[in-house]
Formats: sequence, C-alpha cells, structure tokens
Amino acid sequence: MTGPEGSGGRQPRASRIAAVLAVLALVALVLPLVVRWRANVAAERGATGRPRTAAPAGASAPATRSVYQNSALGWSFAWPDSWATRVRAVTPRPPRPGEPRWREAVEFTYAPLDTATLPQVLLRLSVYDDTVWIRLSTAEGPPVGDAVAVGRHFIYVASLPQSNPFAPGSPDAAQFDRMTMTVDGVRQALTLAAAPAGR
Repeated sequence: MTGPEGSGGRQPRASRIAAVLAVLALVALVLPLVVRWRANVAAERGATGRPRTAAPAGASAPATRSVYQNSALGWSFAWPDSWATRVRAVTPRPPRPGEPRWREAVEFTYAPLDTATLPQVLLRLSVYDDTVWIRLSTAEGPPVGDAVAVGRHFIYVASLPQSNPFAPGSPDAAQFDRMTMTVDGVRQALTLAAAPAGR
C-alpha cells in the first residue's frame, strides 16, 4: 500500500501529463487552421502581392454581398446573401466578472417578422487571446464555440445557435433556418486581411 508521500508525488505528475496532453490536442486542432489561414492570405494577395480591401458594410459590391470589417484586428466577414434584410451587426455587452474575456466580438442578430419578439442571434464572432482560448477549449461544460481561424496571438471563434428559437412552422422559424450558417460556411466567409496588431 502506497503511503501519502507516494500518492502525493504521483498527483502533480499526472496533472502535468494531463496539461501536456491538453496542449497537444489544442495544437492538433489549431495547426490545420493556421495552414488554411495562410492559404487564404496568399489567395487574397493574388498576383499583385497586396491584400485586397473588402468593401465597407452596406457598400455595393459586384457579388451584392455586404462585408463586416474589423480594422482593429484586421479581419472581415462577408455576410451571406440571405442576410441582406433583417440582419444587423451589434456589439455584445462586455464580459461580466468571471466570464471569459474576448478582445473583439460582434453578434449578427435576426429581427423577427413578428415585431413583438426580440431579435435573435444568428452568429457570434469572438476573438480571444490564444492563452484564454486554451483554457476555454479544455474546460468542462458546453463549448463556447468553434475555432474558425487563427491569427498571431488570437483565435477567432464562431458561436452558432444550438436550436431554432421560434415556434415550429412559423414564418420566423423558416426564415431563421434559411439564414443559419454552418461552421464551414463561417470559415469560408471570414478573411484575415492583415496580420493582427500585437498584444
């Protein structure tokens, strides 16, 4: 039978092993995103070697798509065509004490046809420091969202609706379903146009 000293010696070692495994799992998750991000940047630069500038939100563009731009961290998000009406970008409330702190966040909300109903979030894009995201992605409980892009020191996370908030069969339920994106769709619509600013 092992005494207290033996069990106490194994516990820190087990914690270190668990921490190393968590970091390795995160690297396996992030590495493909880094590769995809670099490929996207290369595609955006094109033959001129300069990043293309996305149109400001609401501006007309050949593809009739609006683009949300965040100049502070150098990223943009091309709205789906189905969001041309009844969707607006809003800044969420700041995190409360004890909640994960994001660097930047934006919520794309759907304004229901039933004006007595509050707007509902179609998509939330949050930018976390990589150290914060490591803690979030290895914590117990429901996930905050899915990592969709990786920048220098930052992880870009998409949070999508877990269910349709409207009554089944209602016009708003049908509209909400048509407008709801997939994680892959968010990845394709998100562009890191320039290297983000430092910490």
